[in-house]
Amino acid sequence: MSVPSNIAEGHARTTRGEYKHFLSIARGSVAEVEVQLTLAEGLGYVQAPLLANALDHCDAISRMITNLKRAV
Repeated sequence: MSVPSNIAEGHARTTRGEYKHFLSIARGSVAEVEVQLTLAEGLGYVQAPLLANALDHCDAISRMITNLKRAV
């Protein structure tokens, strides 16, 4: 929820700098999800193959946010 919410909030702001700031926050939120997924695997809630797939998605989302930030 945090990642798209921060992107939306940044887009609604009035300056490019604010938008970029919220895109940075969104990237931080992706990092938080990665940590939470890794902890979930360590606690036995997620199996390694599913974790790898989810982390690949996180990486792709992070790269998309970075590219969007560069384009803004």
